[in-house]
Amino acid sequence: MFEVLKSLPTNAQLLLPLVFSFFGGLISLLFQPIIARLNKRLELTGRAWERVQDRRLDAYEALLALAKNLKITSTTGRHENGFLETKTVHLDNKESFENVMSLFIELESIWIDWVDDRTSQHTKYLADYFQNLRIVVDQIDETDMDEIAVLLKPDFVDLASQTTRIAHDFFSKIDKRRLKIRGNGKYRLKKTIRLLSRTELSKFMVEKDLLLKDH
Repeated sequence: MFEVLKSLPTNAQLLLPLVFSFFGGLISLLFQPIIARLNKRLELTGRAWERVQDRRLDAYEALLALAKNLKITSTTGRHENGFLETKTVHLDNKESFENVMSLFIELESIWIDWVDDRTSQHTKYLADYFQNLRIVVDQIDETDMDEIAVLLKPDFVDLASQTTRIAHDFFSKIDKRRLKIRGNGKYRLKKTIRLLSRTELSKFMVEKDLLLKDH
């Protein structure tokens, strides 16, 4: 190519820089709007990604808050095998249960659209558990709530541990994780029934012949 350029007349060689500059400016002028739109799109994508990540952080922090709340216990004042007996505070009375249900619904509105599929399955299982617990609370006397609070304390502790583990898993892998929101995930029916059947709540409902929901 350089040989071709050298073969051109001197005047033509002097004009070449101007020609190249003209066409370079023309191309830049033509593509400038496209480049500007591309840069704007990249900027908006970056801001959108930051907002999505903020929402996800809020969601998993809400899960941790719920887990911490579910662990709260109080004493009954009685001793069992030399140890002070404890119970979940969320079943001290029917009002306490309504309070924890309100908290669950409030926090669910924060995480429901932003968690991944595994977390969605777990939180929907939590919803199934609380739906079944409502059946029990609605059908027993207020005076029996203390007994239920003691009986179901292991369930609440276990649910809190599961929720904490899932949230911590998200935070431990946050730098490696690609965004994949599938917030409608739910365990298969058989798995939901199997998990519920292992709870103290399920055993109590079977013993008392109460209806057990599976979805």
